[in-house]
Amino acid sequence: MKYICVLVCAIAVFCSAKDMVVTYEHSADAVNALSAYLKSYSTNAATKEVKEANEAVKAKIAAVFDFNLFGEASLGKNWARLTKAEQTLVASKLRTCIEVYGYKRASSFFNRVDAMNVIGTVPVGSADLVIQSGSVKAGDSRVPLTAVYKLEMVGDRRVITDIWYDIVEAPKENERFIKSISGSSKWLVALYRDQFDSILRKERLSGLYKRMDSVIAQYSAY
Repeated sequence: MKYICVLVCAIAVFCSAKDMVVTYEHSADAVNALSAYLKSYSTNAATKEVKEANEAVKAKIAAVFDFNLFGEASLGKNWARLTKAEQTLVASKLRTCIEVYGYKRASSFFNRVDAMNVIGTVPVGSADLVIQSGSVKAGDSRVPLTAVYKLEMVGDRRVITDIWYDIVEAPKENERFIKSISGSSKWLVALYRDQFDSILRKERLSGLYKRMDSVIAQYSAY
């Protein structure tokens, strides 16, 4: 679960005007691009040049991962209950959370991962599910790592909208494996939908704002 938490600790629902627009011909290309971008993000932005490089990485990530669809799906029924102004404010806070907290930790994680190789693409309805396999350093040893990325066409863009991950060996039969994880709680959308449902039910929207503001305040200085 650590991978999930560092990859998307919060969800940015809208992309800024500065974000890039990139079209990938093959779903595997988009998956490989996301891995490379997260790995290249600097965890020590001490100079102007490094900070500018990190800003460029943020724009590239927003081009390959569709935060709009991912965020709306993760909020689920709660999204429709928000006014447009509330949606905009939630989106702004969520994006800031992931930028100040998530990218450094995702970069540290990916730099402990051996090359993740795409081993297959399984079409499911209008989406592609791309399977990636590798290993990650755990103490003095390495453990197998398998990830699955859901990609959809948004206009003329092929983008990632959900991710599944587990410390398991690469599957031998891709289609059977995809069917076996279709209802898994380890998909990012499912994971965050449960979290958001709980927060909004117990603490309402003000509680969600408070949690996000706390993350932003704590990690913006790092």
